[in-house]
Amino acid sequence: MKETPIIMSGSHPKLILQGIKTMTRRTAGLTYVNEDPDKWQFLREDNGIYAFTLDGNRAQTGWTCPYGQVGDRLWVRETWATERRLDHLSPSQIGEAGDVPIWWKASSLWEMASVSLIRGKWRPSIFMPRWASRITLEITEVRAERLRSISVADAIAEGAYTVKEFIIMYLKLNRLPEDADPWNWAISFAAIGITLMEA
Repeated sequence: MKETPIIMSGSHPKLILQGIKTMTRRTAGLTYVNEDPDKWQFLREDNGIYAFTLDGNRAQTGWTCPYGQVGDRLWVRETWATERRLDHLSPSQIGEAGDVPIWWKASSLWEMASVSLIRGKWRPSIFMPRWASRITLEITEVRAERLRSISVADAIAEGAYTVKEFIIMYLKLNRLPEDADPWNWAISFAAIGITLMEA
């Protein structure tokens, strides 16, 4: 089993905590395929190694989901903060200091005036270390599929109400043209470790 960090932006961490979001789509590792996604077709999966056909011809093998396979874990990176007195320290220096309060932006308590008096600067999700993560996920399924192949059930599992809503949100988040239809890793997960409240 391996553990891999994964960034969840905006309201996604809150949707995971509420049990609404149980799936994510990512294109990492599929750049070559997505240079011309219409030429490729998913062929098969064998022990986590995926194969595609190029224009219906020979199989192109060797693709694996960089986030892991069924049973592997993901730890969520999100916008976070510690106490104002620690703002001058790097995440590694804060971690060495021992137990410190942590706030996550996709929460409700961070808006309280009393909290804002001691809460420090918001730190980008990319700089969140493992010790500051409040959400651990276990991968339950990995598929390779095109964006517009998403089902209604999967759109809901992504935290949207409809397929159309999800596709619009996805294209905006990934800064893609309106007609884009990239290949994705469709990753289903279950939350197995959650810190419910700020420290």
